Amino acid sequence: MGRIVGVARMSAVALVVGLLVPIGVPSGTAAADPVLPSGFQDRVVIGGLDQPTVVDFAADGTAFVGNQAGVISTVARAGAGFAGTPAPFADLTRSVQNYWDRGLVGLAVDPALGTGAGRDFVYVAYAYDRDPRDPAGEVPAWGDPAAPYYDDCPAPASLEPGGSPGCAASIRVTRLAAAKVDGAWTMTSETELLADGCLQFPSHGSGAVHVGPDRMLYVTAGEGASFDTADRGQFGGNPCGDPVNEGGSLRAQDLRTTGDPLGINGSLLRIDPLTGEHAIAAYGFRNPWRFAFRPDTDEVWVGDVGAGGYDEVNRLTAATSTTAPRNFGWPCFEGPARTPGWDELDVPLCESLYAGTAPVAQRAVAPYLPYSRSGEVVPGDGCPTGTASVSGVQFLTGSAYPTDLQGALVFADFARGCVWSVPLGADGQPDRSRARLLVGDADSPVDLTTGPEGDLYYVDYGLNDDGYPEAGAGAIHRVSYDAIGRPPVARISADPPYSSVLPLSVELDASASSDPDGDLLGYSWDLDGDGSFGDDFGPVVYETYTVAKPVTVSVRVTDGNGGSDVAELTLHPGNDPPTFTAVTPAPTLTWAVGDPIPFSAAATDLQDGTLPASAFTWSLAVSHCPSVCHVHPIETRTGVASGTFTAPDHEYPSRLVLRVRATDAGGFATERSFELSPQTVDLRFATTPVTAPVSVLGAEGPSPQARRVIVGSTFTVAVPPTVNSGGRTWRFAGWSDSGARVHQSVAPASDTSYVARYVADAVAPAATSRLTVRAVPARARARVRVDGVARRSGWTGRFEVGERVRIVAPARVRRAGKVWVFRRWNDGGRRAHTVTVRRDQVLRAVYVRRR
Repeated sequence: MGRIVGVARMSAVALVVGLLVPIGVPSGTAAADPVLPSGFQDRVVIGGLDQPTVVDFAADGTAFVGNQAGVISTVARAGAGFAGTPAPFADLTRSVQNYWDRGLVGLAVDPALGTGAGRDFVYVAYAYDRDPRDPAGEVPAWGDPAAPYYDDCPAPASLEPGGSPGCAASIRVTRLAAAKVDGAWTMTSETELLADGCLQFPSHGSGAVHVGPDRMLYVTAGEGASFDTADRGQFGGNPCGDPVNEGGSLRAQDLRTTGDPLGINGSLLRIDPLTGEHAIAAYGFRNPWRFAFRPDTDEVWVGDVGAGGYDEVNRLTAATSTTAPRNFGWPCFEGPARTPGWDELDVPLCESLYAGTAPVAQRAVAPYLPYSRSGEVVPGDGCPTGTASVSGVQFLTGSAYPTDLQGALVFADFARGCVWSVPLGADGQPDRSRARLLVGDADSPVDLTTGPEGDLYYVDYGLNDDGYPEAGAGAIHRVSYDAIGRPPVARISADPPYSSVLPLSVELDASASSDPDGDLLGYSWDLDGDGSFGDDFGPVVYETYTVAKPVTVSVRVTDGNGGSDVAELTLHPGNDPPTFTAVTPAPTLTWAVGDPIPFSAAATDLQDGTLPASAFTWSLAVSHCPSVCHVHPIETRTGVASGTFTAPDHEYPSRLVLRVRATDAGGFATERSFELSPQTVDLRFATTPVTAPVSVLGAEGPSPQARRVIVGSTFTVAVPPTVNSGGRTWRFAGWSDSGARVHQSVAPASDTSYVARYVADAVAPAATSRLTVRAVPARARARVRVDGVARRSGWTGRFEVGERVRIVAPARVRRAGKVWVFRRWNDGGRRAHTVTVRRDQVLRAVYVRRR
C-alpha cells in the first residue's frame, strides 16, 4: 500500500450514539489487501487522487491521469516508479458534466507526444454539459463549474408519464494540444473533434479513447438510456427527438434505421484526430465503458456492461477496415440469448434480428466471453456474484510475466472488485476454460492499461468501506511479477494524530509493515513533510510538533534487495476536528421515490467556534445491493448547512446514503454518513386461466411470481401475446390494471396483485384433403402401403391437412413372368417415406421393367 488514507466511516448506529472519526486520521482498520497468485504484487504507484477514472502514459513514461470531474494531471516517471505530486495539465470542469456515471472517463496520449513528430496531443472523451437540443446554448447547461465533484441536475429524468425530460447531454471528443512548461506538460488549447449523441439518463455515457494501429482515434459511446426499464424513447417527452421504437436503448441500433440522422450512441467510432471526420466501426452496445486493441493486430476487444443478465467481452476483428460495421445486438440480445423484457415488446428492430430477416451484415455477433451476473467467472474464484460491471479490458505484454500469461486477455469488474486473466489456447485465442483470478479484492478498478515497462496498471476510483468515493483515496496500481525479491508493504499509525494543545508529541509506528519474502526491513522517515527522508530511522519513532499546521508524515520501508514502499498520514498539531451539534434527518426516516429529503447540520470547532454554512458539504448516493453493494453518487451540495434532496428512482434492494462533512479553517474535517431505508411494497404477478411467463423489470419468470419494489418506483411488466396450452391457442386479453400487454406502472403504497387474462381461440373444424396413390405404369399392378395398409393403384383417402402419412412402395413386383423394379416417387421421397398432406395431393410410384 503506497499510501494510507485515514477516512471517517459512520453507520446509522454510530450517528445515534454520536461517535465521530475525524477525516485525515487513521481509523485503526485497513482495507483487505488484494489477493494475487504467488509472485505477483499489487502496489500503489500514484496515490492521493480524487475520483480518477483513467490513466495513460506518454513515450517518456509520464502518467496522464484524468478524473471524473474533468481535471487532468501528470506525474513524471522516475526510474522504476513515479516522482513528485501530480502537476496540473488541464481543467475541463466547465465543459464536463459530472453527474451520476457521467464525466470524463476517456483519455489517450498520442504515442508521438514529445518525440518531435508534431503530434503533441492528448485526446479525451466526456459527457458534454450542453443540451443537445440547443447546440448554441450555454455551457455548462446544467452543472455548476465551481462544484468540486458532482454537478447538479435540477429536475432528473423521470419514468412517470408526463415526467421531467432530465438534463440531456451529449458526448464530446476533443484534442488537447500540449507543451512543456517548466518541465511539465501543460494544455495550450482544446479543439473539438466531435460533439454528438444524446444522453437522457445519467448512465451509459461516454466511454474509452485509444489511438489505433492506423493512428486513428477509436472511441466508445453508451446509448444514454434508462437502466431501470425497457427505454424506447417514451419518457420525458422524448428530449432526444427519436422516431417511435428507435429511441432509448434502441439508439444502439440507429445504424439500421433511416428515419432520422445517424447518431453515435451505443457504438465504437473511428475518428480522424486531425479533422474530426468519423465513422461507426461497430454498434449494438449498451455501456461499452472500456476496450483495448490486441497488440500487433487490428482487433478491438470491448467490455460492455449488461442490464441484468450478462456482462460481455466482445471481439471485433478488422476494426481498422472500412467494411460494414458489426452489430453486437443490444438491446435485442444480452449475453448468449434474447434480452428478457425486450423479447416481449415485438419491436421491429429486434424482431428482424430474432427472425433472421435482417440483412446478413446487420445480424448480431455473439459475445466472445459473456459472464452471468448470478454466476462465477471462474469456479471458486471467491469474487462476489449477483452483480457485475465489466470495467477494464487489456492484454498482458510484460516480458516479466510467466510464460503461460504472455499475450493473455485480462478484464476487470468494478462491482466485484476482481481482475481475471484468460491465457491463450492452442488456437492462439483467449481460452475461457483456462481463465483464472489475477487480482481478488482489487480496489474499485475502473480502467486497465499497460505501463511503460509493459506491466498491467489499474485505476482505483477511491471508494471507502461504505462504497462511497472518498477525497484523496483514488490511486493508480501496478500489478507486477517477480518470483523472488518482492517489495515490502508499508504501514503507518500515529498516537495521538492531533491535539489542540501545543506542543504535540506523537508516537509514529511503522512496525505493522511487512515483507512477503520475510526480508529484514529498514525504515526511513520524513517527519516534517518536506519530501526528504532520513529524519529518523527505526520502526517506531517519536516527534514533537510546535507549530499549529497540518503535517504529512511519511515512512519509506526497504527490504535490502532494492524493494521499497512508502506510507503516509497527516497530523494536525494545534487543531481539533469539528464536532456536530445537530444533524437531520434521523436515520429512521424512510422514503418513497420522489419524496423530499430535508437535511440540516450544525457544528462547532474548538478553534473556530460555530462553523458557517460554507464549512458544510452534503452528498447523496444510492447504495444498490443485489448481492454485493455498489454505490451510485447522485448529487453533492457545497457551502450549505441545510436544504432538500429528492429521493431518486432505483431498483430494490437499494438505500440512500446521506453524508455530511464539516471542515474547519485549518482543513480538518469530520464526517457523518448514514443510510436511509426505502418504503417497500410486495407486488404479485399472475396469468389466468393459463400459465404464461411474466417479465418484470426485464427479468422473466414463471407465473405467479412476487417482487418487492420501492414505493413510487416505476416498473415494466410484460407477458407474451399468445400461449399454447391444452392443444389450443390463448391470446392476451388484458391486465387487471387495464394496462397494455407491455406497460409501465408506478408502485403503489400497498401490496397489489396484477393479473393478465387470456382467452382461447375458437376451435375451428380441421381442414381435410384427398390423397391419391398410384403405381405407374398401371400394368405393374403394384400395391402401395398407406399407414401400413396395402392399397391398390388409384386408391384415394381423406386426411386432415398437415397430417403425416407413411407410404411404402414394394421394391419389386412380379407379374406374368415379368419383374417390375421401383425407381422413384414423384415427390422425390425414398421408397419408404413420410409425407405431410397438402390439398388434393397425388403421389405416383414409378416402376421400370427389368429385361
